[in-house]
Amino acid sequence: MKVSQMFPARFICGNDLNGKAFIMTIREIRKESVRSMNGENEERYVLYFQEAHKGLLLNKTIANQISTILASDDTGIWTGKKIKLVPEEITVAGQQRMTVRARPADDTAAAAVKQGPAGAYYEDQEPEEESAL
Repeated sequence: MKVSQMFPARFICGNDLNGKAFIMTIREIRKESVRSMNGENEERYVLYFQEAHKGLLLNKTIANQISTILASDDTGIWTGKKIKLVPEEITVAGQQRMTVRARPADDTAAAAVKQGPAGAYYEDQEPEEESAL
């Protein structure tokens, strides 16, 4: 049994995506109390999807990606909109980690979004599948 199965995370993380992209429909965004790395509780925003049980803990990077994709920083209109969640490997404090990034849900939306540095928005080679999150 994997340690990740023994101690499942409360929120969606990059490893949950198993190297695949998932089209997700935003159900709601809400503020929740979350335990930080230093053990203290803090208020954070969490995005929930129709296709998943777990929520996605928002940080500034992913919130900005979603606002760019949906052409609005008003989270009140995000409900019902589709985005693509993709895994991306990053380096944090010298350690490789898998994180979640947001991309446009379809090619039409992708054409409307400006490319970020070094091709920040890219086309996935894998076909989208139903989410098991």
